[in-house]
Amino acid sequence: MKKVLFVNYSTQPGGAEHSLLGLLQSLDTSRYQPSVLTFSKDGFLVQSVLDRGIECLSVSNPFVGEGPSRTLGLGGAFRVVLALPQMLFTCLEIQRLIKKGSFSLVHTNNAKSHILGG
Repeated sequence: MKKVLFVNYSTQPGGAEHSLLGLLQSLDTSRYQPSVLTFSKDGFLVQSVLDRGIECLSVSNPFVGEGPSRTLGLGGAFRVVLALPQMLFTCLEIQRLIKKGSFSLVHTNNAKSHILGG
């Protein structure tokens, strides 16, 4: 059985989260053991994953307090630069979880997850 880690940045309901839940629902659990990694310990996605009996892990969020509209423009770029040390810490935290969990495959489910978990 192969262990698969699905990384998703947001835990709030949206298209990527619903798509991930559909993917988890249709996954052949006789061949794959899924786990989900989020950047928050609560929210719609966390509860939905746990309700399905799937392991849900979390790591620190380098963009705490950021809303969707705050990622654009020069101010957004400045916030990313300020968050670089925390981003590095989070990437190392994810790397440690991947090694510890012996995952065969890591699937990143959205843009921030691609950067931090890829």
